[in-house]
Amino acid sequence: MDKSVFLKPYAFSRELQRSMMHYHGESQEDYENRVRIAHYGIEGEDRFFHELDNVFLPVFCLADIRIELLEGNAQADFIILYGKRMFIVEVKNLYGHIHVTEEERFIRVIPRLNSLPEEEGMKNPFVQLRRQKNLFNRFLSYHHIKCDIDVLVVMANPRTKIKLEKETAVIRYDEIHRYLEALSLQPTEEELEFAKSVGDLLIKHHKDRKHFFTKQIKKDTMKVPLPSDLSDEQFSMYEKILEERRRIANEKKLPICNIFTNKDALALLKNFPLTKEEFIQTPGFKEKKYQLFGENLLELFRHHKK
Repeated sequence: MDKSVFLKPYAFSRELQRSMMHYHGESQEDYENRVRIAHYGIEGEDRFFHELDNVFLPVFCLADIRIELLEGNAQADFIILYGKRMFIVEVKNLYGHIHVTEEERFIRVIPRLNSLPEEEGMKNPFVQLRRQKNLFNRFLSYHHIKCDIDVLVVMANPRTKIKLEKETAVIRYDEIHRYLEALSLQPTEEELEFAKSVGDLLIKHHKDRKHFFTKQIKKDTMKVPLPSDLSDEQFSMYEKILEERRRIANEKKLPICNIFTNKDALALLKNFPLTKEEFIQTPGFKEKKYQLFGENLLELFRHHKK
């Protein structure tokens, strides 16, 4: 094994699609701002994924891993398993340069045209990473696994410069090979098998985004839990139905709840109507709703069927 292996690859298109979801009660301005930020973050993670996928070292990698414990939840942008060491990676795609002080405070330096650069504080990613490290440590302990865990902050904007006042785990995305190579690890076959087994265990206990989305739905004013047995394809279709609901609500200038509820959306998903007759036989959908927007929804299902 002389090259990185992704046990769980990064699903760029799926993450992009899910970031487009419009949540009930969210203003258009908040929605557009959240999507803009999400897209920027996703681009950074995708950039790092391609860099990590071309590391010529015996490492196992996982993207977007979420675990749940009684003590809380932990989500890692990336996990790198190198011998008996595990790295939890947080990817930041920020505009401007980064200055990390002696006390590990993060300061973002934003260039300004025709004026001095502007400095502002930012949320310290190490705070979240240390919490994640603690939870992943507990998770591995529950499974009687001893593994050294390190944290790493990766800056994914190619224009970002990093200034460190002391040696700390902050690198640019294109430095990942050099960073890992400098560790001078030479995993044995036994250690490679160990790393692979840890990766497989994390995948086995990984909670997909829809697991946490279900919890968020329960807080929605149109409360209804998402069935836990939805396939990825069904979950994707459910999101498309809600996105179409948002579009119709904007077009008709009506509140989202006046179009149809989340419970009605699940009924549509279950019945999967392709004709007018099937549409008006779906609970919550009658002739009036068909006249208002029935063909729009039917076209969505017909297109998906193809």
